[in-house]
Amino acid sequence: MVMIRYSLLLVFVAFSFTSLSQTNLSGTIFSSTTLTQEGSPYTLTANVGIVDSAVLTIEPGVEIRGNFDFVVEGGIDIVGTESDSIIMHDTRLRFGKADLSKSSIAYTKFTGSSGMTWGDRATFAFNPINNLTISHCNFQPGFTAISPGYWITNTFHFKDCKMDGVLMKSHRRINPYTYDNRVEYLIDHCEIQNSQIIADRYLPIIQIQYSELKNCELSLEGSAAYGPGDMFIIKSKLTETTFKRELYGSLFHIEECFLVDPVFTGFKGFMVLKDSRIIASPSLEVYNNALLYSPGQTTVDNCIFEAPGADFSAIRVNANPYEPSITNSTFIGFKNVVEFQNVVYGSVTQCNFFDYDGYAFINNDPTEIIATGNYWDVDSNTIPEVIYDLFDDIESGRVDYSGFRSAPTRQLPISAPQIIGKGYRNGMGILQWNPADHAYVAGYRIYQKDREEYTLVGETDSETLEFSIPASLFNQEYVVTAIKEGADGFEDYWQGNESEKSEAAPLFFSTSLVASQYCAGDALEFEIENSVLASEETYQVQIATQQDFLDARSLGKLDPTSQSATLVLPDTLVTDSVYYLRIVAESADVYMTVHELTYRARPLADFSVPEALCEGSLAPVQYSDAGANAIYFWNWDGGGANRSDDRTYEVFWESPGTKEITLVTEIDGCRSDTVRGTIDYRAYPELSFDAATEVCFGQPFVIEYVGTSYDSLVWDFGEITPESGEGPGPYTIQFDGSGTRTLDFGAYNGGCYVDTTFSLVISEEPAVPGICSITLDPTLERNVLTWTYDKPSVIEFGVYRAISAESDFELLEYIQPGNSLFYVDETGDPNSVQIQYKLTAVDTCGYETELSEPHGANHLAINQTGDNTWDLNWSGYEGAGVSNYLVYRSLFRGDFELLTELDSNTFTLSDGDVPTVIVQYQIAAVLSDVCNEETGDTPSIIWSNIARSDAVTGLDVEPLPIRAFPNPAQNFVTLELAEPGPYHYRLLSPLGQEVRKGNFSETLQLDLSGLPAGLYTCEVLGGNQARVFTLNKL
Repeated sequence: MVMIRYSLLLVFVAFSFTSLSQTNLSGTIFSSTTLTQEGSPYTLTANVGIVDSAVLTIEPGVEIRGNFDFVVEGGIDIVGTESDSIIMHDTRLRFGKADLSKSSIAYTKFTGSSGMTWGDRATFAFNPINNLTISHCNFQPGFTAISPGYWITNTFHFKDCKMDGVLMKSHRRINPYTYDNRVEYLIDHCEIQNSQIIADRYLPIIQIQYSELKNCELSLEGSAAYGPGDMFIIKSKLTETTFKRELYGSLFHIEECFLVDPVFTGFKGFMVLKDSRIIASPSLEVYNNALLYSPGQTTVDNCIFEAPGADFSAIRVNANPYEPSITNSTFIGFKNVVEFQNVVYGSVTQCNFFDYDGYAFINNDPTEIIATGNYWDVDSNTIPEVIYDLFDDIESGRVDYSGFRSAPTRQLPISAPQIIGKGYRNGMGILQWNPADHAYVAGYRIYQKDREEYTLVGETDSETLEFSIPASLFNQEYVVTAIKEGADGFEDYWQGNESEKSEAAPLFFSTSLVASQYCAGDALEFEIENSVLASEETYQVQIATQQDFLDARSLGKLDPTSQSATLVLPDTLVTDSVYYLRIVAESADVYMTVHELTYRARPLADFSVPEALCEGSLAPVQYSDAGANAIYFWNWDGGGANRSDDRTYEVFWESPGTKEITLVTEIDGCRSDTVRGTIDYRAYPELSFDAATEVCFGQPFVIEYVGTSYDSLVWDFGEITPESGEGPGPYTIQFDGSGTRTLDFGAYNGGCYVDTTFSLVISEEPAVPGICSITLDPTLERNVLTWTYDKPSVIEFGVYRAISAESDFELLEYIQPGNSLFYVDETGDPNSVQIQYKLTAVDTCGYETELSEPHGANHLAINQTGDNTWDLNWSGYEGAGVSNYLVYRSLFRGDFELLTELDSNTFTLSDGDVPTVIVQYQIAAVLSDVCNEETGDTPSIIWSNIARSDAVTGLDVEPLPIRAFPNPAQNFVTLELAEPGPYHYRLLSPLGQEVRKGNFSETLQLDLSGLPAGLYTCEVLGGNQARVFTLNKL
């Protein structure tokens, strides 16, 4: 790969290749050489010299690195392209005794600590000749340009460059015998920011022209011994730039410039300000409380100073032995405007003073100051009050303000015209504005605005207040400025010859949007929005077939109050044709956007439906063809539709009611009127009745139809004629007998018919219930009644009990039937007398039968007729047949045992030789009658009350003296009594169960073996004596 091209075969330069992507460079170039892009980047490992006969060419796209210098005595050609620049990083160009015409620098980017130097401080023998132009280069922070040469006569021309954070210093030794004001640094059409430019000693000259500087420092340095430098700034814009000079004899010459927030510090040299505009913010930090503080010679001519609301002065001159001159300038704002002190002579003439808060002029010097021909912006009688001189301080000189002006000079900056707006007229765009308020208006300029760029598109004279623009460019933004005589097209605003730019021209008025097509009969809504025209302006809506509106006709005018209107397109328009609409402001003779619209006819819509259908039926909907491109918009009123053929739908609904089907057709965006079809989607009558399905025997039957959605009813009662009722009822019917009856019923809702058969059950008449038996509940010792009954219509039974010998009965309770038919008389005492009972049955209608035949319980009574004899008497069971009686006895309160069996006609018994005074009797009657004939139940046994001896005798049982030992015991306990028996004993378990019993005479070995451990109860009875005690079984 070839990376270096040689014009001679022998070149004493050391090249080393560290890799395919980097080339190291050092030594001396003796013959013309080219650094190609293929070898890039190149890294200087030492200074590289270029002899006077050699030229080093660097191709576009090459990158040079290395903190060393190219020492040029021959030529160096560093020329990139706009799209492919050369990069110099940390590498400097040092021009010695070289012909600069052999070198070119363009489209190169200098970064890092790169830089340029010219000449040698020690001797002019090493100075270059001719000039060097550096163009279209980009200088980044760290770049330094210094000219330390001795008797330098070259010009270094920086053209169309960008500089950021650079240092540029002119420090040359000139030949004092041939000083010809040659510019050393010419900075031309450059953009510079955050940089420092210094004209150092030995009379260097730096000129900046057609450039823009921001946040820079411009310094004039040096000493009285070596002579200060000068700096000329011409036709440039400077923002937030500091001007610095502390040596008398130096010169800042600023001409045709625009300065924003400048800072002038330590001015001891000369200051010339000509044809420039200076604008300062009220918050700007100034030097010595003045925007321009100048201890040296100060000349201001044809300048504009603006600082509205500022609390500092515009100019303060302290310039002995100089003679400051301020002429033909305008001052707007400031606290005090101009101050003179320590001057030999000074003048302020032909100036304008506006909007200041303090004095327009202050003379703090005893010298008389000429201030003639000025405009002070106050009444002539008030002028002395805005001038500070000997009339305010005797040590101050007089100020001659004679020849003052009653109107500003033509130097007064011109104000921007007030833009009115833009619109159309005769197919062209038109701009209009109001005249500028200035006596010397020469005309107006019109600019097209594109973001922050302004392009001049035309000018008018002072009498012409409108401008035509092509309709194709109407939507661009436009602004207008006013100009004075003398405006030459170059930064006229800086010189006050051109006003600021107006606001962008608004539309004369805007209107509500118009659709791109309209259909026959459509109304168009028009409304004026954001109009800048006169409030009394009238507006007319026009329609035409051509965009030139030669055949325009009026659709009407907008309401003058609301500036709106609703207009209908005429029916004479041709279908599918294109028309144009516009709104014309009649007085201003302008109109706004032309709207293009297509006029369409409305399609037709038609369909048919049946008038009425029954619920659940499919409704056929037949419709007509609206056209090939027609779109159909159906609304089925909540129903579902299925297409049955090309022009028919079948629709169904889940609920009845009036159904409205609608259809809208659309062709090319135009819709038909809404067509409606109504179907009475009738519900079938509801089969609903207010009636019982079962009635009691002998009760009237009432029925009423309570359904909905009907218009006629049909009742069929068969052979029965209702006692009352009509229409839906209620009907009252009296049926004979019992059983099932039916009624036929039908209902119509239009053609929708339903019918049904209503079934009714008439219950049988309830029979008098019969008692099966009355027996004794063994636990409660209360009478229990039992009976049978199988009629489902009975809902309860009445239980009655006799209350007197005359067989009067009272109701005890109504009992609802359950799984068993019985009743326990908890209030009657079966031990007192025989008790009789009767029953009734109550059906669902509340009907209660007569009382049943009575049943009387078998009542037993006993009486003691001797020491050991008891007589028994019983009443017998009443109400059912008895086959025989069984007599049971219990001694010593033990279990009942059958004593004897007697026939049904025997009601007494004498029981002798009863071994104890404690005895109980109970009679069991064996019934011979069958209670339930259907099931053939066998006779049952019913029990009388229990008759007890103690209840008869009322005797207390005496304690029986007895010994029980051992106690506790494991197997046997001995029971020993003092007197011989007979005795009866019982042994009860801890749960109350009888586990041992028997009789003994005097002593008993009670066997406990086999019983579980615990506390047992032992009862011993003998005669009228008894003893109960506890035995502890181990």
